[in-house]
Amino acid sequence: MKNVEKFYGLSLIILMLVRFYVRFPFIALILTLVVLLLAIMHAAVSFTFLNNIRFRDIFKSEPYKGIGNIKIIGSVLIGFVFSILCIGILIKFQLRAFGDYTLLIGLINLAILFIISVIRLITSKDKVYKIRLSITLIP
Repeated sequence: MKNVEKFYGLSLIILMLVRFYVRFPFIALILTLVVLLLAIMHAAVSFTFLNNIRFRDIFKSEPYKGIGNIKIIGSVLIGFVFSILCIGILIKFQLRAFGDYTLLIGLINLAILFIISVIRLITSKDKVYKIRLSITLIP
């Protein structure tokens, strides 16, 4: 999933730069589709990436044995916040209405989850929270 995210992120940066400097037909549509695919990916399978579960082991029960329900719920929430941020960045970049509010909602939720992850890392010293902190710092 890391490689897929890097590919989508790099393609988004390239598409945004192309949109600024070149008049290319349908660039806004392509940009929207890439952002929506990234948002859907974050909302759907981010709990596997944040809990060190391989993508092919999603439907097996063994990888979930050592992970508590709160960690899975927290990972799902982080995935939804990242998808809100992706959509907010797209709306703001395209200068649409309510882009500021969407970004603000996503950033406030990200800050709350970041604070919770810092507190949980300090109290439990779990490796999962280090991964969450590194991801929330660089979404």
